[in-house]
Amino acid sequence: MEFDDNSDQYKILTVLHVKYAGIACALIGLLATVTAFSFGISYFPWSQYDTSFDAIALIGFIIFLVSGVAVHYMLLHAIHFTKVS
Repeated sequence: MEFDDNSDQYKILTVLHVKYAGIACALIGLLATVTAFSFGISYFPWSQYDTSFDAIALIGFIIFLVSGVAVHYMLLHAIHFTKVS
């Protein structure tokens, strides 16, 4: 049995290849991560809390950003460098 990358079983609704759907999902997720981080930093009530709580919240926001960007980058990297054998 030969592997056929253009088979309909690898297409969503027989139109969009799963490779391109994965790329679109990774890019949308990357954009959503950066947007959520930006809104979180912008709308967090920094003046209502102590400095120590602000530092913990900022560390949480940074962990969210770094992990979200890393996961979506790894997905894009895996899609780009995976070769069909």
